[in-house]
Amino acid sequence: MTVAHSRTQGLPGIVRQTEIVVAAMGRAGMVKGNRINLGTTVIDRANGLAEPEGFTQ
Repeated sequence: MTVAHSRTQGLPGIVRQTEIVVAAMGRAGMVKGNRINLGTTVIDRANGLAEPEGFTQ
């Protein structure tokens, strides 16, 4: 397991080496598609966002 901060040097390279990314930065979309490999699981937990239109539980 690696813990990194949004300002960690070389963060895109670190993220590319992972199989699971959990982002909890308070803003959605901080993990860009060009920073992850195909097949990587991304959990992007942003606080205070409205549910997407058409979302049902």
